[in-house]
Amino acid sequence: GSNAGRGIIVQFEAMARECIAIALSPYHQYELGKTYVVHFGANGNLQTVIRRHVNFNEAVDLTFPSRVCSENQWIPYWICLQNGNVSAGVGKCVGKNVIGSLDDSMYNMLRSGVDAVRYVGIGNSALNRNARDLKVRNVAVMSIPAQFGLEGVPMEAQSAFVNILDMQYTNNNSSFVAGEGGLVSTEAE
Repeated sequence: GSNAGRGIIVQFEAMARECIAIALSPYHQYELGKTYVVHFGANGNLQTVIRRHVNFNEAVDLTFPSRVCSENQWIPYWICLQNGNVSAGVGKCVGKNVIGSLDDSMYNMLRSGVDAVRYVGIGNSALNRNARDLKVRNVAVMSIPAQFGLEGVPMEAQSAFVNILDMQYTNNNSSFVAGEGGLVSTEAE
């Protein structure tokens, strides 16, 4: 009777110079072969990487050009894992402003129920490159709501390049909402 097997949504806001790492794991620690990690602003805030290590030498991963970290403004992020697809984006609306998606549906079909994601870890994986402190707030973790049916949350086509520096802000309490012209800044409620 639970929606837990349908997938998971993670939403949060963060301030970081680079590389906000979000781990999705079935266990309370990183589990090789079973944990997904999304790195927002990896490689000096030039890429977003979605990855699952198969073993110590191999990984299923994709890299997307993006500049999505800010050490001066709160940026909203989201991750959605559903039907073996891991999608990541910016903004308050899950499925909008998609940075990229990793199709890992073959693994998902082979995954047992005990391997469903149950834990979320948040950190900074910039590896001593003057990453500065990571600040995180408004973390929400939830299962995919039933109203989306078996198809899950619809995802718009991913952007060729997402650059939060091109977006406008009103102040430190600003938040993004998806509008017809992309992300726009509005006063936080």
